[in-house]
Amino acid sequence: NKDATLADFLNQVTLSSDTDEMDESNYVTVATIHSVKGLEFKAVFLVGMEENIMPVSRAAYDDKELEEERRLLYVAITRARERLFLTRSRSRYLYGERSMTLPSRFLNELSSVLDIGPQGGRADYSLRSSYGGAGRGGSGAYTGYGQRRSFSRARSSDEEFGYYSDLPAEPQRPAPAGFSAASAFRRTQAAGKPGPAGKGAGKDYSVFRPGVKVRHPKFGEGLIVSTRGEGAALIANISFPGLGIKALSVQIAPLTIV
Repeated sequence: NKDATLADFLNQVTLSSDTDEMDESNYVTVATIHSVKGLEFKAVFLVGMEENIMPVSRAAYDDKELEEERRLLYVAITRARERLFLTRSRSRYLYGERSMTLPSRFLNELSSVLDIGPQGGRADYSLRSSYGGAGRGGSGAYTGYGQRRSFSRARSSDEEFGYYSDLPAEPQRPAPAGFSAASAFRRTQAAGKPGPAGKGAGKDYSVFRPGVKVRHPKFGEGLIVSTRGEGAALIANISFPGLGIKALSVQIAPLTIV
C-alpha cells in the first residue's frame, strides 16, 4: 500500500489490540499491599484477615515483625477513600491441606476504632461460642453473628496426637501483652466437660495459655495463640511454622513447655 504511513505499519507489527482503547476508569485492581503504596481507591477489599496470613506466622515469634505487619495493614487500610471491607475464611486450603483458621488479631484491635461487623454492625470478634446439646460425637455452636452451626468432633487419624482437624479454631482467651496493641481478643466462657479422673489426673493445665511456646513430637515447636475450655477439657490453638493452626487437646496431646 503506497499510501500507508509509518504509523500504519507500526500499528500492524506491534501487539496493539482493541483492549488498548478500553475505558480504564471502571475496573477492579488486584494487587498486593506493597504495590499500592501511595495510591487510593474508592473502595478497598482486604482478604485473608487470618492468623498466619495477616499477620504472617513468623510474626507470632517476633514483636518487631508483628509491628511491621501492623504497619503494613495500616498502609492497606488507608488506601480506601470511602469504603473498606475486611474479610476472612473460616477454613482455608493451604500447604496441601484444609484447616480451620483463626481471625486475625488485628480485627479485634480495629473493632475499637472502626465500625466492624456484618452489614456495618459491630461484631464481637472473639466469636463467642457455646458448646453442648448436640449429642455424642458433635457439638452445636453459636457464633458472634448469632448463627447456629454444628461441628463434627469425630477423631481423625491424628487422635494419638490430640489433633481434631474439624474443631472450630476460634480464639477464646486474650493474647498476652506484646502480642496485641489496641486490645486482646475478648475473654469468653466455654462450657467444657470435666476430663476423666484417669489419664492426666492432677496435671496442671493452667500452664497452657496464650503466648506460651510448646513442643510436639510430630509438629515440632509452636506457639499457643488462644485456648478454649478449662482444665482437662482445655483445647489449645497452636501455631506451628509451616503447618498453620492446630487445635490440640492438652490432656491428650504430648505437649511440653519450651
